[in-house]
Amino acid sequence: MRITYLTIEDISTGLFQTQVLDIISEICNNRYDIEYEILVVNRPWFILKHMKKIKEIRSNSIPRVSIKYLPFLPPLRHALSSKLYSSLFTIWLSVIYFLFVRRDSSILHCRSYWPTKAALIATNIPVLFDMRSLWTLENISMDLLQPNSKCSEYWYRMELNCLKGAKISTCVSSGMIDYCEKITNRKTLRLIPISVKISSFKFSESFREKMRDSLGFVGKTVLVYSGSFGQANINFFALRKFFSFLFASNSNFRILFLTGEKEEKIIRMLEGVDNCKEKFALIRPSFNQMGDWLSVGDIGVHALPKQLDFATRLGTKVVEYWANGLPVIVNEYVGAAAQLINENELGFVLNEEIYLQGPSNDFVNKLRFNERGHQSSFANRTFSTNVLSDLYIKAYLDCLS
Repeated sequence: MRITYLTIEDISTGLFQTQVLDIISEICNNRYDIEYEILVVNRPWFILKHMKKIKEIRSNSIPRVSIKYLPFLPPLRHALSSKLYSSLFTIWLSVIYFLFVRRDSSILHCRSYWPTKAALIATNIPVLFDMRSLWTLENISMDLLQPNSKCSEYWYRMELNCLKGAKISTCVSSGMIDYCEKITNRKTLRLIPISVKISSFKFSESFREKMRDSLGFVGKTVLVYSGSFGQANINFFALRKFFSFLFASNSNFRILFLTGEKEEKIIRMLEGVDNCKEKFALIRPSFNQMGDWLSVGDIGVHALPKQLDFATRLGTKVVEYWANGLPVIVNEYVGAAAQLINENELGFVLNEEIYLQGPSNDFVNKLRFNERGHQSSFANRTFSTNVLSDLYIKAYLDCLS
């Protein structure tokens, strides 16, 4: 079986490694009848940035995987403000696929909306639509796409065409399944959540003790927040409200930020917290160091504003927290994570009712969590790459049947 994997994303990110390459590697190491060609179309000024990852894949570190990199993507700055630009981009991408997609491909595995729509136009090869997010609603929530505009109507139609044209569509949460079921036949939908390579996020007791002492966190309850504050800083004010409530409830909390965000932005976020500079540490770890640094914490945290797609939101960071064994506090607008927490006792959901009651010791007393093994076991059986690789193989076979 030859799978051509189509993507226009930034291949140098940790997200591409964890959600694409780690799964492909797992599949190829266990199924000798499957081979991949990753066809990346991206902007020409990204090629130097991406060269290291291209060389890594071409070094045959993953068996039976090749990569074709085409620096033919035009600028995307105005794509969501113009229906004409969006449609011309789709046509341009479909021309590229018509010219460069191998006709002996068994399946086109298309990551996100644009590659899926372009592949459906350019070829007759069965398509797997790997949604990963409700892209139209997500961009409206971030004010990058205007609601009720001609451009948003174009994207809603694209979503409809992708779901109806693909043989199989994957969704990362039950909330996304519910949304897509209103558009297409449920038989074509598959729940394939966020992936995590469990071995990359193992708990380290020795690193924990060493760094808690170094950071002055001994005897403190350490909250961990990893990753950015969201595209267009959409998480910023939700996190400000979230942290303000937590610190007003318990002065013993400390925050470990594992992020590339600037310290000045973190200080603005914690505005109003007494002596805020003394209550957080900022570390910028490499991806390979994340497991160790998560071990320093006691509780993982995440908060989002109320977005149009909030019921589908889970967050890669939340899955990585669980993989390391951390219980997690989220607000209710990380909807898919909140559902899993309530159903599986994986942490605590801070909802609007609790906010209205105000900070109190009673709230802190409710924060009773399991041992780390409970969370890591759940992550292993639900999100591990070996579990998800099996789900993708089953989806491929369903595409062909």
